[in-house]
Amino acid sequence: MKNKLALITGSAKRLGRDLALSLANDGYDIIIHYLESEKEAEQLKGDIEKLGRRAFTYSANMKFKNEILKMKDWFEEQFESLDLLINNVGNYPIKKISELSLEEWDDTIQTNLNGAFYMIHSFLPFIKNCEGNIINIGYAGSESIRANTLNTPYAISKTGLLILTKSLAKDLGNQNIRVNMVSPGQLEFSIDLPKNLKKVIPLQRAGTSTDVYQAINYILNSSYITGINIDVAGGHLL
Repeated sequence: MKNKLALITGSAKRLGRDLALSLANDGYDIIIHYLESEKEAEQLKGDIEKLGRRAFTYSANMKFKNEILKMKDWFEEQFESLDLLINNVGNYPIKKISELSLEEWDDTIQTNLNGAFYMIHSFLPFIKNCEGNIINIGYAGSESIRANTLNTPYAISKTGLLILTKSLAKDLGNQNIRVNMVSPGQLEFSIDLPKNLKKVIPLQRAGTSTDVYQAINYILNSSYITGINIDVAGGHLL
C-alpha cells in the first residue's frame, strides 16, 4: 500500500502539532511546515519517526509567494504526489480595528488568506496526481457575518478562506479532489479563552485538538463530502 503524505502549515506547535501526530498515528508521513519554531519542528519530527512514519521539516513565510514557490521546488525534488494539504497557519492579532497598524493588517490577510491560496495553487498538481484532499482551518462562526472589532482582519481572512474553500470544491469536484473546512471554536490553548466558558459554550468545556481531528478524520473518510464547513465549537454561537 502506498504511503500517504500530508503537508500541514504551521504544524510545529499547538493544534498543527497535534494534527500531525494524529495523522502519523493513522499512517501518514508528514511534512512539518514552520516559520521560526525550528526546535519544536525538529522535536515533532523525532516524535513522528518514533511512530514509524517519515517526517520532513521546511521553513517558509506564508505571506511571500517566492518562499512558497521554493517550497514547491523542494517538494518536487522528493515527491510526486500529495494526499493531504492542511492550511492551518493563522495570524491572530487581538487589537481594535481602529488601533491596528497597516503592517498588522497586511500580515494577517497575506498569511491567512493569500498564503492558503498560494499553497493550494502551488501544490495542486501534486494533489491531482493522487486525487487528494485539501482541508482549510477556519474559525467557528465564519458563516455568519457579524461585526468583529477585536480581530477584524483574522475574521475577514477566514471568511474569505471559507468562500475559497467552497469555490475550489465546486471547481475541482470533476477531478475528484475534495476541498473542505474545519473551524475550531475555543480550544484549550486559545489565547483569548473566555473566563465564563460554561456560560457561553453549551457543552461547557473548551475544545481539544482531538475534537478537531475527529472532524478532519470524518471528512477524510467520507468520499462524497466536499465544500462543507464543520464548526467544532461545542455549540458556541448557537
